[in-house]
Amino acid sequence: TLGGQAFGDWADYALAPDYDLMDMEVLKNYIAEHQHLPGIPSAEAVREKGVSMQDMFRNLLLKIEETTLYVLDLNTRLSLLESEL
Repeated sequence: TLGGQAFGDWADYALAPDYDLMDMEVLKNYIAEHQHLPGIPSAEAVREKGVSMQDMFRNLLLKIEETTLYVLDLNTRLSLLESEL
């Protein structure tokens, strides 16, 4: 718990083998169009409506886990390329 509130739907589901990680090109296009990460509210939305810290912590953990998956995938690809040299 944080601040006495329990966290449901913790983001570890992103590390499950069947998690549908967004394609990096799709992510790049989303960021170019919306100027923020998917699942993270824009600065304008936060100014207008505020943000639940519980939701933000959960969403940030999800983004950390997704970023870790991207890095691991890139590392695998780099290792394959290096082995071909």
